[in-house]
Amino acid sequence: KVGLKPAYVIPISASKGENVARREKMVWYEGPTVLEALDSFEALKIEEKDLRLPVQDIYDIEGAQVAVGRVEAGILRKGQEVFISPGNARTGVIEIKKFLEEGLQEAPTGDCVGVRIDAQVKRGDIITGPNRPTVTGNIRANIFWMVDKGYKLGLPLTFKCATQEVNGRIGKIIKRFDPATELIETDVDEIRPAEVAEVEIVLNKNVAVDKFADVPELGRFVLEHNGYPVAGGIII
Repeated sequence: KVGLKPAYVIPISASKGENVARREKMVWYEGPTVLEALDSFEALKIEEKDLRLPVQDIYDIEGAQVAVGRVEAGILRKGQEVFISPGNARTGVIEIKKFLEEGLQEAPTGDCVGVRIDAQVKRGDIITGPNRPTVTGNIRANIFWMVDKGYKLGLPLTFKCATQEVNGRIGKIIKRFDPATELIETDVDEIRPAEVAEVEIVLNKNVAVDKFADVPELGRFVLEHNGYPVAGGIII
């Protein structure tokens, strides 16, 4: 019902440990044990993705404008062509700066760096490679409502993803799911406390996002109301 496709379906006995790490009696089952299945999964190689560097701030260093932030995906390289999302600017990397390091040619995923480029940027912009994120003001997502007061359609919210911060609202609650009762309701007008919901979020201006499965840092977000977090979500 939630659209997930299992990689394995494994019969186990929790009390006996059968098929968890070993198999003695379930000789009819020819698949992996739980631990074997877990060992077969590959971690997301985020460093092999296209560049994603959310701009956290802009500093003036020796008369030059330097954008600072953390490389969330891919590799930032001196001299490479980059794009500024959610706008359409295209420019090149003039210099990469890092505290107490000189002459940097590149910065891998996870590095916090400064980058000098020949374009105007601001906090919330995303410096990317040629495979750019989706630029949109309408987002399809799964959210978990985590405060005691529920949500009614139309209530204003603030969408925060990486360093982006944009006002908006939930335009449609496609379905909501109560984890306690497994009850699923569609096309409703409210989300109750501790419910999971698939929603369409309508923003006042465009943001740059990725699907959570592709680039987690640009695929997860927080919703706030009056300055307080009310929900967390992932972009689907």
